[in-house]
Parts: sequence; C-alpha cells; structure tokens
Amino acid sequence: MISKDFLYKFTIPELSQIAGKKYINIILLSFFLILVLTAIGISKGSINYLKKQMDSRYVTLTSVKIPAGFNKEKINDLSKIKDKYGIVRTFPVYEEIRTFVNPNNPKSKYKSSLIRKGMDNDPTINDFKNHSFKFNEWGCIVTKGFLKDLGYIDERVPYVYYSKNFNGIDTLIKIPVEGIIDDLPDYLDMIVGEKFYKSLQAEDYWLDLLSSRNKYKYMRLFFDSNSTELESKLLEYGFNEINHNIYTEGQLYELNNVDSLLKIQILEDFNSFNFIEVIDFNREEDELIQASITKYPQIFPEDKFVFQFHNDSLNKIKDFNKILINEYKDGKKSLKIDLSIINSKNNFDIIKDLVELLSRAIYFLSLLSIFLYLWNLIVNHINSNKKNLGTLKAFGLSNFTIVGIYSFISITMIVISLMVAFVVSFFLGQNIMDFLTNILNLDNLSEMKFLSEELKDLFLIFIIIPAFILMLMIYNKLKNKTPGDLIYERNNN
Repeated sequence: MISKDFLYKFTIPELSQIAGKKYINIILLSFFLILVLTAIGISKGSINYLKKQMDSRYVTLTSVKIPAGFNKEKINDLSKIKDKYGIVRTFPVYEEIRTFVNPNNPKSKYKSSLIRKGMDNDPTINDFKNHSFKFNEWGCIVTKGFLKDLGYIDERVPYVYYSKNFNGIDTLIKIPVEGIIDDLPDYLDMIVGEKFYKSLQAEDYWLDLLSSRNKYKYMRLFFDSNSTELESKLLEYGFNEINHNIYTEGQLYELNNVDSLLKIQILEDFNSFNFIEVIDFNREEDELIQASITKYPQIFPEDKFVFQFHNDSLNKIKDFNKILINEYKDGKKSLKIDLSIINSKNNFDIIKDLVELLSRAIYFLSLLSIFLYLWNLIVNHINSNKKNLGTLKAFGLSNFTIVGIYSFISITMIVISLMVAFVVSFFLGQNIMDFLTNILNLDNLSEMKFLSEELKDLFLIFIIIPAFILMLMIYNKLKNKTPGDLIYERNNN
C-alpha cells in the first residue's frame, strides 16, 4: 500500500516541476485566464446593457405624424380596431424646438432642444419616480445627454437657461429643473410644464413678466447650500423661504419691496455665496397661458399622435402600420407609424444574440485552450519520466494512483490560476474596461458595466470539466502500459 508520506513527497516535487521554473506555467495560465475572465465580464456587461435597451419603457410607445390638413376624424375611427392590435390608448403630443445655453461654461454653445409638453399621467415618465415634475407648471425634466451637451458634467443643475430673443437681444430665462432622466423617446431632450410650453407662443407675456420685476420690486434667490452665516444674512434682510419643486437640493427665498439700490446692496452682500436670481413666473397673468390648449388649435396644432401598446402586443405593431398606410387615407395623405424604436429593439435583439454567441465561443475556446495547455504539460512530463513511473509501477504504484496524482496537479494549477484571475478581474475588471473604452474612443460604451461571472460557474467550466477530461485522457494513456513498456519506452498502443 502506498503511504501518504510517499504521495506527498512524490506529488509536491512533480507539481513544482510541471509548474515550471519560477512557476512560469502557472503565471502564464493565470495571465491567460485574466484575459478570458475580463472578456467574459465585458461580454456579460454588454449583454446586460443590450437587455436594458431592449426592455426600454418607451418600446410600447410609437408615434404617428399627422400630415398637414389630415382629417382628424379618421384617427378617431381607429378606436374600432384598438383592441385587435392591443392599443391601450392614443393621445396627441405637442413639440417644439427651442434654444438653451449654459452661461457658466465658456466653451458652451447655443444648443437646440426638442421639447414636448408634459401631460397628466404621462406614460413617458410614469415609471420615472425620481422627480418633482408638475405637468401643469413651469418646470422641466431634462435628459442627462442634453445636460452633457450643454457642458454640465457631474454638477448640480437647478435651472436650465432658455434663450429668448427680444428685439435682437438674447435674454436668458431660468427654467427650474424638476427631474433629470437618462433618456426620452423620439429623440426628445426635455419634457416641459404646460405653462412654459404655452408661454412659447405668448410674446407679450414675457415682455410683461420681465418688466414686472421693476413693477413688483421683488427678488427671488436660489441657494444650493446653506450655512449659519447665510441664514443670518437672509434673516437680516427679511427674506422668506418659499416652497419649490426643483430637483436638486437647495432653498428658494423671496424678498418684496426691493428698490434698485437695495437690490445692488443685496447682490454685493451675497457675492460670496453661490446663488441664482430667478423670476416668479406667476407675477403676470396671461389669457393664453391660463387657458386650455384646445382653445387655441391654430397655435397648438396636433401634428403627432402617440399609440401606447400592451407589452404582449408589440409583435402586432408592424401589421397595424400596414393597416394605417393602406386603409386610413385622406386623399393621397396617409398615416405611418415611426418604427424606429421597434427596429432598434429588433437590432438590439440581433446584437444581443451575437454577443451571447461570442460569449459562448469564448468559454469553449478557453476551455479547449486550457485543456490542451495542461495536457501538453502533463504528457511531456510523463514522457520524460517514463522510466521512473515504470519503476514505481513495478513496486506497486497503480494506474489509478498515477492518474489521481497528475489530475490533482492539474486541478491545483487551474485553481491557483483561476483564483488569481478571478480576484484581478473582480477588482480591476471595470478599470480595464474603462481603459479600453477610453483608449479606443468608444464613448458610446461608457455606460456599460463590467459584470464578473459567478465563481461557482467558473469552477464548473474551468476546473471540473477539464479535470474530468484530463483524468480520462491520462488513464487512457496509461491503462495498457506495463512497467516494462514504460521503462523500455515501448509503444504498444
């Protein structure tokens, strides 16, 4: 019977020899697995990112542009087939393109923004909870991408600056930001309150509002931070804190009966604090702004309708589009759904499937490479030590024991290499991914996150499977070998 002491004294030197000088073979295997696990983490992050894109909350919303002069009654007739195609509801949307700017960024340019009027129970933002937006007021929800275009990077944005031209002079009007969202459908940059949207058509309102600051003699200041010194100064001047719906943290204060000299003094006295002077939009009343949009159809044309579908009816959208084109015509004018979101979803589906296929290919090729690498090391070592193994077999060392020893050596090398690779990829995977994204100028991938594979799955794929195959291969190589075959290097396979 082979003693444990013999197995220990035989196995450890064998492991050391197969591992190579200064454990170079383990180092190479570890480096290879670091690359493999990094590639797997990036592919998993890609799949997760694509899945989020496919599961966009906007995928159930498709828009139809209404041609000028189209008979709106034909749209009402669509109610007859809504249930058949899984349409939840149809509603008009109102959109404009307006100019905004970041005056605090010298590199900022005037940026055109596609804005849409907010509505009650707006399905566009129903699932977006982190906001204080009121659809019938003056604020807005803005996308992170548009803020980035304006030059805002990792900073609080309580107001965006709307640029309005009066008699050839650009005036910046501060619109409160009541929510910041990752993205919006139909290439929108903002959803704005109903009153602000109506004011875009009311030139006289703005002229009256801007002049009202002199008429009403008031000041409104927004501070994004607070301190004892600030509160003392505010109290000294008699400012009162008022409620606001601004998304970022901060306080809004108002002071009435402020003449021009007092205003200059206040601005100088508060110069050391970070504040924004804003307008009270409700100081002036306007018939257009207070009235419903339906009262002014000539000013607010319904040029786009949105259809909201059930999640399980998305496969019917293209069929519904064919019905619109062929059966709901007004002379030569016809309706046509914007299929960009659906097509994007289908494209993401295809790309996701390709990434998953490549991910599986990485697993397979990695497994094959590890097996061939270790098999080459073990076979070369056995071939160079046949005489010693033959002698040991002659003294009673069984094939089963030899297979167990070299399988243990293989497993030990894989475990050490895998653990090193897992620790490196787990803690540095995101950094490696960010580095590759930056060096290759892949800005569109900056939102992707590195996702490590679970350790139990890695053990199954890179340890249990190759170890089992190696055991069978080693056993098959030695099963018909007698001690004489090994000592005299006879090949009887």
